[in-house]
Amino acid sequence: MAPVIGTLLVLAIWSLGFFPSLASLIPPAKEKGLAVRVTTKREGSVTHFYVENDELCEITMSFELGLRNLTPNRGAALTATFPAQATTEAFSLEPRDEDAPWEYSYTNYFKLGSNVAVHDDNHVYQLPYAAGAKYKVTQAYGGTFSHKGSNKYAIDWQMPEGTPVLAARGGVVVKVKDDSKTGGPNIKYDPYNNYVLIRHDDGTLGHYCHLQKGGVCVSPGQIVKTEIASRVQATPGSRAVRTCTLRSSKPETAKNASACR
Repeated sequence: MAPVIGTLLVLAIWSLGFFPSLASLIPPAKEKGLAVRVTTKREGSVTHFYVENDELCEITMSFELGLRNLTPNRGAALTATFPAQATTEAFSLEPRDEDAPWEYSYTNYFKLGSNVAVHDDNHVYQLPYAAGAKYKVTQAYGGTFSHKGSNKYAIDWQMPEGTPVLAARGGVVVKVKDDSKTGGPNIKYDPYNNYVLIRHDDGTLGHYCHLQKGGVCVSPGQIVKTEIASRVQATPGSRAVRTCTLRSSKPETAKNASACR
């Protein structure tokens, strides 16, 4: 039987990992406030920029630079993937004329996941619920309601509240959220979604969404196989029936993600 990751609200695949009973642990993120930071270090006339990534998966970060009398070693625009639990140099700046004034400004954005991940198209995903059970698919690939962009290959199942949600594919649990009881059939409720996010071994991410408040059964850092990770939660007014959504994707840039199928 696959691992239970929680109880349903909605399930999506981005990259996931579940269940304490089968779990191996990797070191948790450092508790220093922000999990992703940009730092600098001067060495003579050269300024080095580093990305400190304390998340449990890769991140894709983009920089937009404003430069005066400075030359970057990697171009004025940069998007790159930075490994988990590591500090990595992103780029450096050096004056073109060391006798003239210089200055810089930058804006950075990031998304969880690797933009160079290659989805394993030969992998067979398990259904995110118990063997023998049957649930109605309410929205499939390219669904007109919300399955666009990075959600293009998501699948929604209609399930009763409290239905155990299983990991469709094993991996490392990256993030979980199960403190919300707010939801509804509108994108405005997206910030309130309870979820489990798992990194698969090919670098893609599995996103299981709309889970029950207090229903997530796994923790960040756990390595799990396909098991129960959470339980379904009903949305107010839904008569104890909700959608379980499964999505697999990776970031293209620090602002946009692409769907995997």
